[in-house]
Amino acid sequence: MYVAKFVEAIYVLHVFRKKTQKTAAGEQALPGVAENQIMKKFANVWDALEGSTDAAESMKARAAIMMRIEKAVRQWDVSQQQAARRLGITQPRMNDLLRGKIDKFSLDSLFDLAAHAGLKVSLAFKRAA
Repeated sequence: MYVAKFVEAIYVLHVFRKKTQKTAAGEQALPGVAENQIMKKFANVWDALEGSTDAAESMKARAAIMMRIEKAVRQWDVSQQQAARRLGITQPRMNDLLRGKIDKFSLDSLFDLAAHAGLKVSLAFKRAA
């Protein structure tokens, strides 16, 4: 991810998922952006958007759980109303989940929803660098 910081805003200029170790020629230069405008590279969007490492890690965890719950729900092939009943939430809340409105879900609530979806969440810990 490439980000440019100006007085009025911070702009995300380029985001891509690398599938190889080599960087394609088209990904090396950013048209219309001076090299000195690129402020910092980030490993993922949460590192760029959140103000602290702690907040970014929380968002990464929430996003991972939320995506897995959404995948499980879509595999049920039922209406949002039926899926909501199965998870013990309202249909509007189910809609928020399926639309990825991550700011509406705490880590605790996502753990509960994962359990209702028949998923087991496991944690892995490692020392920070």
